[in-house]
Amino acid sequence: MKAADIMDAPGPSVTPETPVVEAVRKMLEHKVSGLPVVDEEGRLVGMITEGDLLRRSELGTERKITGFAAVQAGTRRLAEEFVRAHAQTIGDVMTKEPVSIDEETAIATIVSLIEDRHLHLIPVVRKGSLVGMIGRPCLLRALIERAEAQEDNPTDDESIRTALLAVYDREAWAPLSQVDVMVRNGNVELRGNVTDPVKRRALVVAAQAIAGVKSVTDHLSPQSRGKAKTRDDDGQ
Repeated sequence: MKAADIMDAPGPSVTPETPVVEAVRKMLEHKVSGLPVVDEEGRLVGMITEGDLLRRSELGTERKITGFAAVQAGTRRLAEEFVRAHAQTIGDVMTKEPVSIDEETAIATIVSLIEDRHLHLIPVVRKGSLVGMIGRPCLLRALIERAEAQEDNPTDDESIRTALLAVYDREAWAPLSQVDVMVRNGNVELRGNVTDPVKRRALVVAAQAIAGVKSVTDHLSPQSRGKAKTRDDDGQ
């Protein structure tokens, strides 16, 4: 899945000349945590988010840098902080050159950006022009759609067993020789000796996640001596 598969329409936006108060009203009206900033031709030039508006003179929360810290910051930094706290138009407050992606960006890359950059909204652009927005709700909707698609695709018992064994085979934590898998009418039974309760739970969760599985019965018994063999034990 790519950005084009999950993105929302561009929705509301502002320009650099939009008054700060008007932009805040628009964010509250549309219940969004940020807005893209575009020029007259619809090209993305910035983002304005809740985080950009926390240090404001209206709130009495402007950043106060005094003493030695002010000397270290330098007069330019002090002037920049003053502008961000007192500016009346979005162009002076917005984040310039925001993180953006194109329509072909993979979901895995999008999630990494959200986590690494602590982003709530990511603009999607085509040749510089805004064509969509992606937020965390877009990913949640995609999750539901994929889960429902799996439910609509029942699988036969042998396919379920093959798929589950493939998961166990590729996961380094999974016991390779201590688990037997039986599937009857979509119902999975797991038997064997597994010492570690976390690994035991992971084995069950893996089975529950296979398309077509109706139920999972856990007959995995912790053993009193020794332990299940894993790739870690083989030094792999």
